[in-house]
Amino acid sequence: TSHNGEVIQSSKVLGSADCSSHSPARRYLTQCQQMYQLRMISFVIYQGMWTPKCDTEGKFEPVQCDNTDHCFCVTEITGTVVKGSKVPHTRPDCSQYDLTEEDITPTPSF
Repeated sequence: TSHNGEVIQSSKVLGSADCSSHSPARRYLTQCQQMYQLRMISFVIYQGMWTPKCDTEGKFEPVQCDNTDHCFCVTEITGTVVKGSKVPHTRPDCSQYDLTEEDITPTPSF
């Protein structure tokens, strides 16, 4: 099975299976997954803090929301908050930004 428990195609055999060719040497966490794990173990809570939502590939979902019910757009790889995208009590339209680019003016994400 894969790291998430799914059967790997054409890997079924009669008897014991050699899974060494299907196992990654090491599974690395994306920046989103790392940030999420840090938030889950942190006892520090502050106004405006946000816990990231990651997609199935481990990238940041485009819209994130903080603990004051303000939502904003972030870049998909680093989670950099897009300046001027933060709005209260609703979800911003992130389609107007190229969230794959990392040259967007950053604001603090922690």
